[in-house]
Amino acid sequence: LAAWDEQFVYLTEFHANVPKASLATAVAVTSGVTLGGHRFTLEVGARVSGTAKHSDTGAALTGITISAYRPTGELLVQTRSGTSGEFTMVVPPGKVRLVAHDDSGVYAGSFYRDAEAFVLATEFDLLRGASLSGIDFRLAKGGTIAGLVTDATTGARLTGVAVAVYNLSGTTRSVVYTSATGEYSVLLLPGSYKVAAYDLPALYAPQFWSKRAVFQYADTAVVVAERTTTADFAMFAPARLTGTVSDKDTAGPIAGVIVTAFDAAGIATGQAVSDSLGAYTLVLPPGTYKLLASDTTGRYATGYENGATSLESAPWRTVSSGQLVSGVGFQLKRVGQTRRRPAVRASSGGTAGSAAKVSAKAAEPRSEFDIPWKHPQRK
Repeated sequence: LAAWDEQFVYLTEFHANVPKASLATAVAVTSGVTLGGHRFTLEVGARVSGTAKHSDTGAALTGITISAYRPTGELLVQTRSGTSGEFTMVVPPGKVRLVAHDDSGVYAGSFYRDAEAFVLATEFDLLRGASLSGIDFRLAKGGTIAGLVTDATTGARLTGVAVAVYNLSGTTRSVVYTSATGEYSVLLLPGSYKVAAYDLPALYAPQFWSKRAVFQYADTAVVVAERTTTADFAMFAPARLTGTVSDKDTAGPIAGVIVTAFDAAGIATGQAVSDSLGAYTLVLPPGTYKLLASDTTGRYATGYENGATSLESAPWRTVSSGQLVSGVGFQLKRVGQTRRRPAVRASSGGTAGSAAKVSAKAAEPRSEFDIPWKHPQRK
């Protein structure tokens, strides 16, 4: 059961005083029986109105879904544009960001004012009883990036793998998940993007298209309106390196140290950060690497595996798919607070591995605009 206000003053409420159907208590109805006592207490919200139109012709677009989210990614309310492209909805007071997308898969989704990412979209702080008008979206026909995600060893199709699309600036444009057949498809504005696949349980090593470990060296996927660009992924079970980072003099654990793996080309392929116990877990694709540990606060000098004094003299370590290597430790020498911060961060965009460690639970409903809201920007 739900009560809503067609004058767009009061917030919609579902039975048992909840704002969403998914949270509402079901009411069992029996033939010939009248149920009473269902009360609704509606609260005044903020009215938001505007239009959805074609970006080139200005023609009204019917049936475009307009969504209001908290900056954290919580979906608050949705509505659809009418026959003249107009929409009106009542939104809970507070900070919101607005998104438009087309469930029919013709027009690419749009963050308000054509922001390239959700985190860059205009944020409105709405007061109870306020009216926000002129929220106009201009949508263009989109193109598609689609592909298949498989296990590189067995060829099995992988279900539920996240496929993230990044703008070339490093911000997240969209995230979708593979189907039961391992396929995915995401509708985007025409342009250039980089694409990564990762699974949150980290059963597979994260990977940028095509077969790259870091953003900077990933291939660029070019999207053309009303056409499909194919980006397939064959994913390996990762190797995991575990160990601790400690003070060379006191043997005490050091938290916040970045452990980085470099491949033979000198590319930072994976990173991990030591926890309060000095422990870290580094997730890597199969390959050969050199490791270093860097304290970004400048308290400790950079350390290398086996006590080497430089990356050049550090030993190579080869790991295979699914291998677990433990006991890879680093003992760092304190050098004082005035030491400059070592420049050992991964190349621009970071690694897809870092994305796999961040919650990517998307807001409902799932569409091409499921955003991994808590992901850091890929810079």
